[in-house]
Amino acid sequence: MIEYYRFFLQKAFAEQFVRGEIYLNALGYFWKNGFEGQGDFGEAAARSFSPRQLRLPDELCAHVKGDVVDRPLAYRYCNVGCFTRLIVNDGGGYVVRPTALMQRFGDYAVRIKDFPEFSRRVASAAKKNRDVVCGAPVRYTDKVAQPLCNCFVKSEKYDWQFEWRLAYLHDLPALKRDARNERKTESLFDWKPFTLFTGDLSDICQLYPSVYLWNDDVKRIYPSLSAISMDKFARCVRFTDAEQAEFVREISYSFCVNAADEGEFHRTVLSVSPEKSVLFQI
Repeated sequence: MIEYYRFFLQKAFAEQFVRGEIYLNALGYFWKNGFEGQGDFGEAAARSFSPRQLRLPDELCAHVKGDVVDRPLAYRYCNVGCFTRLIVNDGGGYVVRPTALMQRFGDYAVRIKDFPEFSRRVASAAKKNRDVVCGAPVRYTDKVAQPLCNCFVKSEKYDWQFEWRLAYLHDLPALKRDARNERKTESLFDWKPFTLFTGDLSDICQLYPSVYLWNDDVKRIYPSLSAISMDKFARCVRFTDAEQAEFVREISYSFCVNAADEGEFHRTVLSVSPEKSVLFQI
């Protein structure tokens, strides 16, 4: 019922992905860069506090109108790959197309036709590298609090992205060494990508012009299905109890490598540079 897509600005980048070269940008890049919907200085915000919880002076609290958010700087070293999900219901005869806002993410889209197998190959490559990886759906909320794992939590204003995320730590000992020399390497690490080599993915992936997903051209991908909007899906579609359980299971799909769960992955990220964070207002 759920299918996964990744968008690309250039066809060459999409072809690189299909070859099994998965480009993962540094999360720190998105704190300072990217178009609207992509750049987010609040990425990886861990906890929110009222100004009084931080024991700020009264005269300062009077001027702070929103919550204060704690963002661990260690997350700049985490690499991420972002996917959007489509709801595909053969029995119901429909596919829920992504919102038109997704058009800014690129003219090319790779459909991953067997996502469990894709995850298996990612996991295998990460184990070979002795790296730490976690894949999980993004949850959307404007109240960030422990014990939410902050790499997989974003503001509700981004919920139209219906995102599933791959978060990756390559060569953890090297990251910790670099973090100790952060004053020398900070600008470098804000921009440092990583490419994961999984081996050829052409048997489980297919490349399309992304325009196929915005309108009736969706039938070029799903010939027997009609396209509906997410709004119509939310208003009109009703599941049986069994369908609801299956849907929840699929949208919650996650896996970890060299970490037991999202919580352990989060703690591993913090171990890179645990003493440093930044506070900002939302």
